[in-house]
Amino acid sequence: MSLEPQGLSVASFAKSPRSGLSIRMHLTLLIVLVCLPSLAISVILLLTFAMDRRLEAETRTVQLATDLAADISSELERSITILRILSTASSLSEGDFADFSQQARRALESGKRAIILVAQTGEILADASALSSEPRGAYTPRLALQAALATDRPYVTDLKLSATSGAPVIDILLPVTTRNGARYAVVMSLPVDEIQRRLREKSVGARDWITEVYDQNRKLIARSRDHEAFVGRSSGSEPRLAGHPDRLAYYTRSLDGRMIVQAVDRTRLAEWTVSASVTQDFITSFVWSAIWKLALVILLMIGLAALLVRSYAQFLEAAFANIASGRPNGFGARLVKEAGVAAEAMAVGFAALRFSQHSQAAAMDVAGLATWGWNERRKDWLWSPEARSILGVDGSALMDTASFEAMLHPDDRAEHRRRWDEALNHTGVYAFEYRIRRPGDGKTRWIQSRARAERIKGKPDLMIGALRDVTDEVNAKLERSASEERLRIALETAEAGVWSFDLVSGAPEWDTQSCALFGCAPGQSPPELAQWLEKILSPESRAEVETLMRAEIDAQAITTELQVRAGGPRNRWLMSSVRIKPGKEGEPPRLLGLSIDITARRHHEQHIALLMREVNHRAKNMLAVVTSIARQTARTNKEDYIPALVERIRALSYLQDLLVNNEYAGVQMADLVNAQLKPFGKEPDRIDASGPPLLLTSAAAQAIGLALHELATNAIKYGSLSVEQGALEIRWWLEGDRAGISWRETDGPQTRPEPRRGFGATVITSLVEFATSGVVSLRFPSSGCEWELTCSLQSLTGPADPALNRKLSGVKHSLASHAR
Repeated sequence: MSLEPQGLSVASFAKSPRSGLSIRMHLTLLIVLVCLPSLAISVILLLTFAMDRRLEAETRTVQLATDLAADISSELERSITILRILSTASSLSEGDFADFSQQARRALESGKRAIILVAQTGEILADASALSSEPRGAYTPRLALQAALATDRPYVTDLKLSATSGAPVIDILLPVTTRNGARYAVVMSLPVDEIQRRLREKSVGARDWITEVYDQNRKLIARSRDHEAFVGRSSGSEPRLAGHPDRLAYYTRSLDGRMIVQAVDRTRLAEWTVSASVTQDFITSFVWSAIWKLALVILLMIGLAALLVRSYAQFLEAAFANIASGRPNGFGARLVKEAGVAAEAMAVGFAALRFSQHSQAAAMDVAGLATWGWNERRKDWLWSPEARSILGVDGSALMDTASFEAMLHPDDRAEHRRRWDEALNHTGVYAFEYRIRRPGDGKTRWIQSRARAERIKGKPDLMIGALRDVTDEVNAKLERSASEERLRIALETAEAGVWSFDLVSGAPEWDTQSCALFGCAPGQSPPELAQWLEKILSPESRAEVETLMRAEIDAQAITTELQVRAGGPRNRWLMSSVRIKPGKEGEPPRLLGLSIDITARRHHEQHIALLMREVNHRAKNMLAVVTSIARQTARTNKEDYIPALVERIRALSYLQDLLVNNEYAGVQMADLVNAQLKPFGKEPDRIDASGPPLLLTSAAAQAIGLALHELATNAIKYGSLSVEQGALEIRWWLEGDRAGISWRETDGPQTRPEPRRGFGATVITSLVEFATSGVVSLRFPSSGCEWELTCSLQSLTGPADPALNRKLSGVKHSLASHAR
């Protein structure tokens, strides 16, 4: 009797009761479902590895270019320092060029460089080495010599060939002005082999990394590889600087035509371009190797899976047939054997998984990344050894939440908790740069950490992330920010503005200080180039700038004074350094400028010039007056000519002191009276002088001062001040548009000599009347001399028209005629 149930066959037993699929198809689907996740993870890790490999190469090229630029700048600065030391040699001022050559040779004992001394005319005066780049005679790079002497700053030439050896060299020129005013240039020739040696020392050692240095004309100065084959060759494109805001390297072609990843930077002194590059093959070689290995593993897995499916399908079909027929078989032994085959296939799968893990570890090591994890349900951390090393924590030390937050900088803890909670409960992404204090060495480091949170049934479960040490990058960024802030403060302190124009579109780029300097209202956009030239600058300054634009000057800045029409009573003057920067690679040329407000200085200079002209005018007038006084004194005071002349000139000097102290703005009447009477040394209680504030013009003060001196001299000799009981009263007053000054002596001697009409009488009458357009009365009663002047107020404080100047000139001519 058959054990097979009614209607049951082997074919139907080997089919799935639901789908009707064969056992072979079931096994195939099972293996595919098991292998697909591993393959997907391997592909993702491979792509991640490729991206990290590229990022690491780009970052390394940028850092290498920046370091090389700094090293070469330092090398140039050291060379300039040697030249500065040599420029202080006393032999230069004394003209002892042989001694200067000896000192230069001692400075070059340890190198292949050469130093020469060049006169302002280009003549080579001293040669310190037979390795000089130029023969004795004339220094041929005249433009470099003129540029150094004109700017009075060190100048570095582009690549050139030595006139003696034909080797490529770089010349460094330092202008020198000796104590006797002689102008020289101390020139150091730097072989490019020394720069190439610098590149080899900084080279990373791999054959695919190349470092290069180009001059301002994009000619190759030095190269870490194949230097002799490419030196002097021009690069076809203008590089993008590594100082670009995103600081990314870029893909281009090298001089030998290979595709490379390149980053560049510039030196500080010479405007040279330093580039670091790596071939694209270097980046992709590891990726292609991993792809081939992964493809080989996939093919192997497919083959093993096909073999496994075939074997197990045949075995199961035979087993089910035997079971259906009731025949016993060695099912258990065969099952163990097939299990061994399955184990072998699993071993192959685990090998592929280990390969994926190793690839991921290699990629993270290249990028400097370390992994960490957080289990929200267990509140537990998982730190990789690399993460502990970055954080400075020993492998056996406990690292829980409290320990980690204790390492955080106090200013970063609150922000860390906020971002952590936001990632777990909302966004699912944690990204933060924070500072830690490493417990091992106590150093403060910057850490960049990124993670992604996973949720199960709407609740946070796991957070897997990576971190890396970015201290060097942050410090470099902070240093750049500090440098930019120092530059901003320096510009603000100097009240300097930086501005530029697109010479094609006329679009402006101004800073805030430039807007203030050129008269833009707050919040107003700066004008375009045409409007700036037409409405802002004066016609003279506009013509000067347009001449510069037509000349297309690029190498050196032009320093000029721009006059700005500010719209007020006075224009503004700006000391400006202006240059034209030609456009490259399709970019338009630009007009660049740096301006400082010198309006106050210009006004001060104009004021000084005005005062000098006024002093010159006053001096001529004073000489004419002194000449007239001398002639009149010689005529009327023959017996005491010298004392009388000295006293009258001294009275003029007192008046001149008052005018100078007031910057020729006028003299107060009270100061004038005090200056003319104080030298006579009489008691103050015997002289009564009073009146309202009255500011006399210089012409009126000169005439009235001489009159007061003559009246005081007469009072001392013959009048009330010649006796002890005598007194003097001086009054000045204002009545509407009229003014007056009076001199009255009281209690003088009853007997006095008859006054004679001499030069003194002319001064106190005619001179005063001419100078003030007034009327003078002079009387000699028994009590003493009485003198009074009445005139218009304007004739004392300032004329309403210039006719008074002509009258004063007439007074001087009258005095001169009288003297003759």
